[in-house]
Amino acid sequence: AGPNRSPLNTLAARNDGEALAAWLANFHDSPNTLQSARKAVERLWLWSTEVRGKAISALTHEDMLAYQSFLADPQPRERWVASAQYKRSDANWRPFTQRDPAKPPLSLASQRQALVILNGCFRWLMEAGYFLHNPLHLSRRTWRKSRVKQAQEAEVSVDARATGRWLTEDEWAVIGATIEALPRETLRDLEYYSRCRWVMALLYLAKIRLSAVATTTMG
Repeated sequence: AGPNRSPLNTLAARNDGEALAAWLANFHDSPNTLQSARKAVERLWLWSTEVRGKAISALTHEDMLAYQSFLADPQPRERWVASAQYKRSDANWRPFTQRDPAKPPLSLASQRQALVILNGCFRWLMEAGYFLHNPLHLSRRTWRKSRVKQAQEAEVSVDARATGRWLTEDEWAVIGATIEALPRETLRDLEYYSRCRWVMALLYLAKIRLSAVATTTMG
């Protein structure tokens, strides 16, 4: 029980693990998003307990800044990073995989995705009365700026490669996590969140062009 636990908890959760499980249950109908969310909180859980010696409900702003540095370069490598994908039951399994030694285990986009997911998780735990505050709230500006920069770089990269009109499963997972992290405090926030989720689901399931979505009426 960390000091960030709130006495106003509306969940049935008795500890951090059960609280995180309650949050993950929101993604039961979206396997890709669930997998990304579970991976993000599991990595934080392992780092928090093994490196910081803390419960997740004890993490501070300073802890989360250290965790962002850890995501960029997980050390020691032999403890955290595997050179190939192993089953969870294998002794060689590690939380991170680095197939190319010249590249970091997590790309900048994947690091940002992890923070987006965790921020959404922490905010949900606050709304549920389980957390008193969001330890990522004060550092959001940093990765919001990097997100804009990365988006600009990605746009140039996509144009240069002239790829087809499709997204990978990981990219769809980023979209799902980003939508789930949108604020829902006000009615306007909720309407915007619902519209984003509906439109992206329509594009995914119907496989239609943006122009068709823009010109087709609801009826």
